[in-house]
Amino acid sequence: MARSKDSRNSPPLQRKGGAASARVGEGAIERQYVSTMTADALRAQIAEGKWERYLPGEHFLCGSFQVSRHTLRLALEILRAEGVIQSQKGKRTEILKVPSARTKMRGGVINLISPDAVADFSPFMFGWVHELRQILFRRGFTLQVHQTVRIYQRFSEKLLREYVRELKGDLWILHISTYDIQQWFMKSGLPVLLAGTPHPGITLPFVDVHSRAAARHAAGRLLALGHRDIAFLCPDRHFAGDYAGVSGIKEAMGALHEDCPRSLEVVEYSSEPGSLYRRFRFLFDLDRPPTAIITSNAAIIPGLLSVLMQLRKRVPEDVSLVALQSAQFFSYMTPALACYTSDPVSYAKKLSQSALAIIQANPLRPWNGWVIPESTPGESVASPKGGAWES
Repeated sequence: MARSKDSRNSPPLQRKGGAASARVGEGAIERQYVSTMTADALRAQIAEGKWERYLPGEHFLCGSFQVSRHTLRLALEILRAEGVIQSQKGKRTEILKVPSARTKMRGGVINLISPDAVADFSPFMFGWVHELRQILFRRGFTLQVHQTVRIYQRFSEKLLREYVRELKGDLWILHISTYDIQQWFMKSGLPVLLAGTPHPGITLPFVDVHSRAAARHAAGRLLALGHRDIAFLCPDRHFAGDYAGVSGIKEAMGALHEDCPRSLEVVEYSSEPGSLYRRFRFLFDLDRPPTAIITSNAAIIPGLLSVLMQLRKRVPEDVSLVALQSAQFFSYMTPALACYTSDPVSYAKKLSQSALAIIQANPLRPWNGWVIPESTPGESVASPKGGAWES
């Protein structure tokens, strides 16, 4: 899911109540995404005339695009196959042709800023960034991806102002943006689009996966099967999408027309070793421990399953499990995990429509948009006494 995170200005969600296994196929797909995206970025910058005859050295390009040397060489191989560049051992890489005069004439630049390096993008984000780059390129715009850890670690209006002035651009797309960053852009008057959910009080245009709807649907299914004690697992960085997920679960609980008690525990975890284990050891010691867990982050699933195994909790016999995202490694899991899948192409199309509408100042085009995820039933959800989850 495209997510937005909170800052110190927003309150915690609620009182607090591993390592993923590497797959050869999954790693190969991610490398392909990164190398293709890098080739797209190189092609676009050549088209806009950033380099006239020769490309800079590998060390410079690796630093500029935040990729490994192996990934860069794969990207260069793509451009060589297209006849855009040629290189010989011991000589500089020569530019043979400009891919498209249209981009050079327009010179439009859209900046995507994120605290994550390209190599750390999830497969879903790889997919929508790649598709968005292609769509914008056809419309004469270059999408530039920037890792901006420094403005996320400690917010500074002066630092952000200097950063924006240095890069310039026709539009800013914010991925995983804090409340402070969203608020600053809202006051600045700059053209901006959130690839995520806005925080309360923020009125910026946005496109995001509808985490509130997914969480409401997941909780409704669990409640229908007889679950009354649910835990919502999310990072302690307080993403705005996680607030939306909590709201969705509460809506589902509020719609349950019966007098029996029900509870929601929001379990926040950090990257600190043992954090997840300590949270759940405490949770399962409660008088009414959860019989179902909903998690907002697909990447945490391997660590969560490891913790449940240490606590001797079986899925779904002892606890049901639902992920509001999907991941490629889910296909290797037994039991099959119930999750929600979003299409990166649809996400990119909505982003591009909103981005172009903002640049063109077109009030008739929609600037906001939700991508509704698709429910994928699995074997990880059952009633507290057994049974299957039907779609």
